[in-house]
Amino acid sequence: MSCSAPAPRDMRCAQKAIVSLLLFLFARGAQAQTVKQYTHRADDNCSSCHGDKTSGKVVHPAMAMGCAVCHRVDVHGKTTTVDLTVPREQICFTCHLKSEDDYLHPPYANGRCVSCHDPHSSNFPMHLRADVNTVCLGCHTPPGLAGGTSQPSSDQQPRPGNDSRGPRVDPVLQGIHHSSGRFLDLLPALQTGPQPVTCMSCHQPHSSHESKLLRK
Repeated sequence: MSCSAPAPRDMRCAQKAIVSLLLFLFARGAQAQTVKQYTHRADDNCSSCHGDKTSGKVVHPAMAMGCAVCHRVDVHGKTTTVDLTVPREQICFTCHLKSEDDYLHPPYANGRCVSCHDPHSSNFPMHLRADVNTVCLGCHTPPGLAGGTSQPSSDQQPRPGNDSRGPRVDPVLQGIHHSSGRFLDLLPALQTGPQPVTCMSCHQPHSSHESKLLRK
């Protein structure tokens, strides 16, 4: 803006310059706010169909960064496609460093993390889809135990319990290890230990330097 008017008009010219500057700054702020609102609405649109993915007791921290961190949405005419930003077997390892231990649990090694973990939120610790024993025994229950299926039925889900002596080992866990002398030797200590006994009492869930993913 050019201000070459006589001195009496200098103040009015300065006022106009200040007003122009304020309008410019207001417009920039409004534009930034519009971008923020658009991003927020995009996540709101996701939850309008997919429900509230943060309703669990344990919420994946990535949820705070928005759906676009892991998901890519493409709209072509009336067709909307949603895909992962990284292949499914690699996406978790973009944030979680993959172990270099000697022994890896096959689902973990192959990037099938969502077999055990809910990627959004869960009512169980560590984002598990169920309690520890139920998750593990969903694959590792041999035929003839827990109703003779690989997946425990709803009324036979193995869960750690307590009796007058303290925590006890679930019968399904004992059945799996019925031929393991090492497990049977540990059984008395496990039954009277301070914590409920789960598969993770002895095994690492992802990787270990010991065979069978043992902790020691």
